[in-house]
Amino acid sequence: MSHQRLTDDGRDRAHPGAGHPPGVQTPADVRRLLADQIWRLTANPDLDPLRKAGQLALLARVVLRAMEIESLNGRVQAIETVLRRRKERPARKSDGAMKTQHYDQFTPEERVDLLLAALAREDIDEVDRLNQRCPWVRRVAADPAYTDLLDRMWDAVAAVLSMWCDVSHRVIQTRLTIALLNRRALCEVLEATIAGSTKRRKIVPQDRTSLLGAEAQAQWTKWSAVWQGIEAAITRFCADRDLTTEQLFAMAQRLPFAIEEARKSLNVDVPADPEAEASVYQALCDTVAGQHARSEPQNPRSVTGKA
Repeated sequence: MSHQRLTDDGRDRAHPGAGHPPGVQTPADVRRLLADQIWRLTANPDLDPLRKAGQLALLARVVLRAMEIESLNGRVQAIETVLRRRKERPARKSDGAMKTQHYDQFTPEERVDLLLAALAREDIDEVDRLNQRCPWVRRVAADPAYTDLLDRMWDAVAAVLSMWCDVSHRVIQTRLTIALLNRRALCEVLEATIAGSTKRRKIVPQDRTSLLGAEAQAQWTKWSAVWQGIEAAITRFCADRDLTTEQLFAMAQRLPFAIEEARKSLNVDVPADPEAEASVYQALCDTVAGQHARSEPQNPRSVTGKA
């Protein structure tokens, strides 16, 4: 068809002086020429529809063949490159029995190289062929029901320890703030006493609450309640599964130091926060049950409101 020109009535006649069109040397050149002929054919309004459909079908087959040849050239070049590299690499034990004409005999490295080359030239058929002909292997593994449950248990432990450590640091921080404010108040009282200022001695007791920091006291109380709520949730979860706290955290080897330090700094006069207990308990149950794909450490603000 590249040597001819279509007539208006659909019949072909030889192009005067037809020879090999210039520049038609590769399958890509053929594709471009055929694309031009298809465009001319579809743009001809006088051509009989049945003849046009027949000519388009014929050209389409030729185009598909040209595309196949073009992609085949790319595949051959890629395979030649891989085989050339194989000669340059030291022979491996598994290479001796290989027959390179079979797609299932490529090494993993060669298959990856060929796949990347096919993707680069957008050769989807070659990508599918390389994937489908990849050898299958059988693996023997531990029961997934066991390993998945163990993974989920670790996710639950990691998440609750992360939040418990966060709250523990807040307890320790607020308790230290109160201690510093107490010391400052005491220093001011001593300074006033040494100076002999009666007026100063009267002001200090009246402002004692503000010096101690009402905000620090409130924060200490709140985080102490949250801390105890987390501990109550852990105790409840362990009781449901007939575990001890030591067994639950055995995978972590030991509780972080901050948690034990916070235990000594708690405001023991406040009860456990029921919201924190319910939220943490539910998160533990959901994670172990597999209702969350991967457990994320919960933000303490989500169970206590604003920090």
